[in-house]
Amino acid sequence: MASALGMGLTTISDHGGTVPEGGYLDPATGYEPMLELMREGKVPLRIRLFLPIMETEPELPLLKGRLDNAFRDFGTDMVRVVGFGEWLADRKFQTMSPLPEFYERAAKLAARRGWTYQQHVINLREIKAHLDVWERVNAETPIAPLRWSLMHLYGMDDESIARAKKLGIGLMPHATPYYNPIAFAGPKPPFRSLIAAGLANVGGGSDGARIATMNPWPMIYYMVTGRNAGGQLINPDQTITREQALRLYTAANGWFFREEHLIGSIEPGKLADLAVLSADYLDVGQVPDAEIRNLRALITIVGGRIVHDETEKQR
Repeated sequence: MASALGMGLTTISDHGGTVPEGGYLDPATGYEPMLELMREGKVPLRIRLFLPIMETEPELPLLKGRLDNAFRDFGTDMVRVVGFGEWLADRKFQTMSPLPEFYERAAKLAARRGWTYQQHVINLREIKAHLDVWERVNAETPIAPLRWSLMHLYGMDDESIARAKKLGIGLMPHATPYYNPIAFAGPKPPFRSLIAAGLANVGGGSDGARIATMNPWPMIYYMVTGRNAGGQLINPDQTITREQALRLYTAANGWFFREEHLIGSIEPGKLADLAVLSADYLDVGQVPDAEIRNLRALITIVGGRIVHDETEKQR
């Protein structure tokens, strides 16, 4: 968390930690260290949790257990449960096309119970398979008011973008291909296409910190330049402006947490979260494209309280 504050982040989104079978987080006890810090008032930045549902059984015991024993939108300004994600079924099922029948029943049940849900999709086949199911769910329970969304979105095409727009769901392309050219050698995230399509709810991010980096500045560099960590131009047709990239990383992301009225921009009535950067990101003369990656926070403020201060060393 201290490292994140040094990057200028004031809110981070955790999606299931990532997956229980990988040994990263026990879904029952894995949040205890974070919750203990919360009880002690020692969480210095906002954490938004999406609880993992790695369902394997047609009777949906994991999902029903969560639905019956967890409160929606529960927590504090600092640590809060947003919804389910980035899975609603075990990932060995999530890569199937079509998706298994029990996944559709799980999605319909989560929608009926009013839960927000964000789903991992990393290729066009997975995107289309989930849209097929979500359109049927939406016919019974409208999902736009529930803030459902898809994340990663590598290779999402115009037809799928149009379907998502019609559903009114959120889309969160991730800049992960900045790293690891072998793992991410395929289609890339469609930043420009999503903005051009006029979708209301598009955010930005980096994926899990074991996949990419929490640091937003290499990610924003990739969004702006289309270049990876080695300087290779790998996403030339999907670059966006500095202002657009910054908005995707800040003001746009509040929608995914139902907090667009509280976080993401500096306005009267919103929580006092802001960062004083090491240089002026919007000034190309002061910060050439290649230098975007080296930006950091000199001071980070969360809730009006200074929680990171490099200038102390200079005083």
